[in-house]
Amino acid sequence: SLINSLLLPSIDEVLLSLSEENLSLALKSIYQITSLLIKRGEKGTEVIKDKILSILFKLFTKEFLNNKMIKNLIFDIMKLIAHNLNKDELGITMLSKVIEISNGDANGFDESLRIENLLTVIKLIRNLVSAFGCEYTERFILPQTKMLSTDKSVLIRKEICKLLSTISHEISITTHISKLRPLFVSLCNDIDSSVKIESIYILPSLMKDNKEKSNFEESNEFYINQYTMFMYDNDKAVRIATLDIFGKFIMLLTIDERDKKYLDFYKNTIDEYYFYHSKEFINRMNQSILVSSAINFAAVLYRFGKSSWEILKFPYMQMLHDNDENVVCSLLNSFHEIISILGDDVVKRDLIQTYDNFLESKNETITNIMKIITFFG
Repeated sequence: SLINSLLLPSIDEVLLSLSEENLSLALKSIYQITSLLIKRGEKGTEVIKDKILSILFKLFTKEFLNNKMIKNLIFDIMKLIAHNLNKDELGITMLSKVIEISNGDANGFDESLRIENLLTVIKLIRNLVSAFGCEYTERFILPQTKMLSTDKSVLIRKEICKLLSTISHEISITTHISKLRPLFVSLCNDIDSSVKIESIYILPSLMKDNKEKSNFEESNEFYINQYTMFMYDNDKAVRIATLDIFGKFIMLLTIDERDKKYLDFYKNTIDEYYFYHSKEFINRMNQSILVSSAINFAAVLYRFGKSSWEILKFPYMQMLHDNDENVVCSLLNSFHEIISILGDDVVKRDLIQTYDNFLESKNETITNIMKIITFFG
């Protein structure tokens, strides 16, 4: 009887005339009805397509979406449809329609509501990409992604960066090269530095997908060159982000002569920090640079090997004696990895006395880490 009530010609008008409280109750019932219709297969899908979506789109206006409860209920029904009917093209068609409505002028959305709607849809699409699979992602998701990558909202463009990383897992190498890379480049060159930084954080993921799907090593040259550009960016925040992903990036490289510039970049970044620190120009280099350097140290040493220790030893000792607890603890937490790379002879020669001194530290956090190291050592 609930399903039959949806088929009444006047049901749309009835719902639109309800009070907010009664409309909320009605939407909860529609959610249950939608769930039942999904189980009915093709016949149920037709009702969803012809009636449920019609109702949802009529409610998708500024008047109703300004009510948080009603908005959440509408999107809950949409999520239910998208999750269960993604192979019938109904889910993605519905989401495309939501994007179209949100960007249109007819419903009079203010900018904050428009952004809110689009962010909700983009996050939902991110969760559904693996269910859509390669064909649907390439046919339906990528075109919408391309359109939203130039949206006037910085928040939308940042969220598109995350979506791009998810899409990369599903698409073919041909599509990756021909369609995804140009989108990535446009985000890397965004006028807003926060979007550019978000694109930096997805670079290792794109690079890894590209490498796994491609049979030729030079395919990663694109991402290597992009990373190198970020290394020398004029924006300090961009260089910090580049350093944040340094460990992940170098682990994807095949070591050869060209990689020495990356080792130099890492060492020179630390040297530059301490140079400015000693000259009392600390504000010119953000403290997070040093934390990122410490977190990435074990990966750097592993990737460039034991032979790089003579180059890295001095900056390592500087960080190990830094006043910032986060820097010191990050290095101590990777102590076992460093031992396995350097070997007992180097550790005894260069590090054992320093670590013994840490056992007598008055800093509780450092002392606890040293107890763990000693216990497992």
